[in-house]
Amino acid sequence: MIRGRNKIDLKRVLIIMGIYFLIISLLSIRLYILQIHPSSKVSGEMNNYQSENLSQMKYRIFDTNGKDMMDYNKKYIVILDTKPFMLNNYEETLEDLMALNFIMKSEDKNFNYSEIMKDDGKIYYTVSEETYNKVNKLKNIKGIYTYTYDEVDTKEAWKTSNFLANINEDTVIENSLEENLYAYLKENSYPQAKFYLDDKATYGDGEVTLEENNNIKLTVNEEWEDK
Repeated sequence: MIRGRNKIDLKRVLIIMGIYFLIISLLSIRLYILQIHPSSKVSGEMNNYQSENLSQMKYRIFDTNGKDMMDYNKKYIVILDTKPFMLNNYEETLEDLMALNFIMKSEDKNFNYSEIMKDDGKIYYTVSEETYNKVNKLKNIKGIYTYTYDEVDTKEAWKTSNFLANINEDTVIENSLEENLYAYLKENSYPQAKFYLDDKATYGDGEVTLEENNNIKLTVNEEWEDK
């Protein structure tokens, strides 16, 4: 009886191993076909860096103590830049590519390298912090980078900071406080990060560029306002 059970367990292990190696083989073949042919054309079309905005706002709102009064929802972004991504050599990066495939499928069940290769440009994925951290550990994949984005949380509309968080040309009223603030803030730039490609078509960590923007400082103490 025990001998028969061992045979069944061994058969199950062999089947699982066979399926695993079949998946690896199919992925290797698919990546090879997709990547080896376009590489010479793609390498001449790539930009050497990409810029990404890091915040929804061009300015900050500080209280009387210099504390940022805005609340933010932090977004975790993974970007695949298809042109350099096509240059991945499956022999060098297969392990990381397989890891990326499993990681991203936990966020998007439709994640598929074949569909990615059909795209032209950058593909954005908003992911969890856990996935973001896992992707950042994959250092050998070409054409991929990550960053975080501060999205303004305006759920508490009664707060002074939220009232001042959406000043733009389309909503200001002539001769109003908003018009004066718009004139004061309109030349501001969004905080950005630039991601540069190295000679292996791998993106480095983003270089943050912070312009000397005008900001709003109030005489309000945020701790008092929250009470």
